[in-house]
Amino acid sequence: MEIVFHRVDDATHVLSIRDESVRCETRSYLLHDLVHYAVESAGRREDGFYGRLAAGATLAVMGDRETVFDGMATIEQVVAQVQSAVKASVDADAIFSRLATSAAAQGERLPAWVTVEMLADALEVLRRARGQWRATPHGSAMTLPWPGRLDET
Repeated sequence: MEIVFHRVDDATHVLSIRDESVRCETRSYLLHDLVHYAVESAGRREDGFYGRLAAGATLAVMGDRETVFDGMATIEQVVAQVQSAVKASVDADAIFSRLATSAAAQGERLPAWVTVEMLADALEVLRRARGQWRATPHGSAMTLPWPGRLDET
């Protein structure tokens, strides 16, 4: 599967997967979508947003806030922490610490796939994807492979 981000202008992009597309406001969605890509790629997750799309889910189903999938809550927590960390220039160790503290406060443990190394890999995948996006001119598209791997992005 290919994930295609069409750059319309500075404010808008179109996310396309197979024969389905959705127009997005870049400021609100692009970073979040790229962090999902980075975390799910580095964590080798098939139960996240892109993994479920690859398995046949539609953008419409995945965009429905009423739809709940097993495993997505944890992925969303990791994505939220990585996204916050990027904005604050925080490293993988700090992200891991925040996630572990949050899980402990809820009486839970982090899943085995959430490691400092995975978070560092996710930050690198994200860095590369954001660089590729910055180099994508208006009217052009950036294509990311799925499953994404650190050496492919």
